[in-house]
Amino acid sequence: MHPITERFGVEIGLDTRGPFEVSDIALVEAALARFAVLVFPDQNLSEARQKAFAAHFGKFEGDAAAPRISFVFARTIPPVGGLTEFIDLRVAGAQATPRQVGYAHRWRVGDLVMWDERCALRQDRPFDDTRFARDLCCVTVS
Repeated sequence: MHPITERFGVEIGLDTRGPFEVSDIALVEAALARFAVLVFPDQNLSEARQKAFAAHFGKFEGDAAAPRISFVFARTIPPVGGLTEFIDLRVAGAQATPRQVGYAHRWRVGDLVMWDERCALRQDRPFDDTRFARDLCCVTVS
């Protein structure tokens, strides 16, 4: 694991296609509790594999269920712009520096980003969608 900031965001070198040991899932759950935003670089996921990974952390529910964890996989990204900003809701109201409160993710093809919806607020930044494509596949569990 490589923390992105001291308390918010961590990069994890785990192949999310599986198969998984119980200790792999426990590691991800502990990292999510501590850092709220997890980045798994260099993944090669189909939508079915992404859903299979997400199923380890909750149930797929209808729109009425409150989301708990989201998973976004980058298939195509623009060469400029299109960052995703995350705000740490655990410290956003406290006296904290901007680096402690937020993290801007610069997407790479193959990134899978997972975050706890109760602790992190996500905002996608604009990019020139008239010139560049972006394909991010999102799965949410409750």
